[in-house]
Amino acid sequence: MTIALSRRKALIRIVGGIYNGNNNFGLSTNTIILFAFVLGAALMISYGYLILSRLFTKQLIWITGILQISLGIGTAIVYFVRQYYSAAIVFIIFSVFYIIWYAAYLKSIPLIIRVHLTLYQLHLMDSAHPIQRNNAANDN
Repeated sequence: MTIALSRRKALIRIVGGIYNGNNNFGLSTNTIILFAFVLGAALMISYGYLILSRLFTKQLIWITGILQISLGIGTAIVYFVRQYYSAAIVFIIFSVFYIIWYAAYLKSIPLIIRVHLTLYQLHLMDSAHPIQRNNAANDN
């Protein structure tokens, strides 16, 4: 029994476990696990954003623009308070560019909404079953 146990411990030392942090090159297994969780969370958030963009297109465009500007300026203020001036200046510059861009495209928001919804409907038609696509073409 002790021989089998010592062989198992030796094998674990050679192969390493999933939480073994004795890696001195490349990514550790903990980093890879964290990356997988972050990637999964990002995919779920992105999918949720796409669903929300279909349901609340106009509101989401406005909310996203306002949040982008306010969070950019807020991040710049935090960096100024922490005396990390190079990052603060970069965030201020990008926030100013975003304010200029957002003000310039305010008039085209109705067109952006219409294009978004049209492309979504075309995507639904394209991804439908071939029989459904033929029926939709015959209805027109």
